[in-house]
Amino acid sequence: MDSIADSILRYLWSTTVTTFSHLMIMLGPGIALSLLMNYLAVLEERAVCRVLGFRAYYWIFGWIGTIIHESGHALFCIIFGHRITEIKWFDFNPSEGSLGYVKHSYDPHNLYHQIGNFFIGIGPIVLGTLVVYFSSRYLIGREVFPSLARAITATSTGVSTNIAVLGGAVLKGIPVIFSSLLTLKNLTDWKFYLFLYLTFTVGSSIRLSPPDIKGAWSGFAILSGLLFLFNLLTSWIGDFARGVFLGFSQMYSVFYVVMIFSILMNAAVASLFFLLSASSGKSPGD
Repeated sequence: MDSIADSILRYLWSTTVTTFSHLMIMLGPGIALSLLMNYLAVLEERAVCRVLGFRAYYWIFGWIGTIIHESGHALFCIIFGHRITEIKWFDFNPSEGSLGYVKHSYDPHNLYHQIGNFFIGIGPIVLGTLVVYFSSRYLIGREVFPSLARAITATSTGVSTNIAVLGGAVLKGIPVIFSSLLTLKNLTDWKFYLFLYLTFTVGSSIRLSPPDIKGAWSGFAILSGLLFLFNLLTSWIGDFARGVFLGFSQMYSVFYVVMIFSILMNAAVASLFFLLSASSGKSPGD
């Protein structure tokens, strides 16, 4: 009897470990980069507002980013069948303290709707990254991210390397990305500066509010539960799904590269404006 109980416990533990591994393969790098982007976006907004002022910042930069942010929520509301009850793309004079929002309703008994909460919550990250990616293609005229993406794909052979490779990717990616960007042709082309402007404005909006995180978390819990149930029913066969999840992770490695580039851009802008703020005599807490 004890051996049966031990076997069940070992199987449950193995299923839990496998589920965690799959989640880290699929979402680990994206979550880590999203958290960093969210943190930098807050710092960057504070730094720029301190120098330019709140209204000037949002007139020059914030309105585009806010529209993209809310569009990301709205897009996944449509994809997952949520009903959009009210939407505000951007408000230069927010009376409710919110520059924009998307209000939506759904059937809480519909599993597809519940899963959609995760993607609706992270919608600004997904759409914002796509905007930066396609901006690079159509404004610069060539792809600037694939070489680093290939490096990530080549080295991401497991959950540990899939996550650990991000640190190395940043170090490798800085010279690769900037050597591709900072060419004489680009520096004398107005489209290059438009690309940088869009990268900054969109990147600065890739942050999640508490309601965004709350909604995404509820959907993530459902996804995790379904994945655990799948592994519970199939782990006795072997971890055959691992290769599938790795394949998906490698497919959107370019997505990670764009996020890394946006992080570098926001870090550079935040540093610049913090220096300007310091030189003007304004303290970081002002």
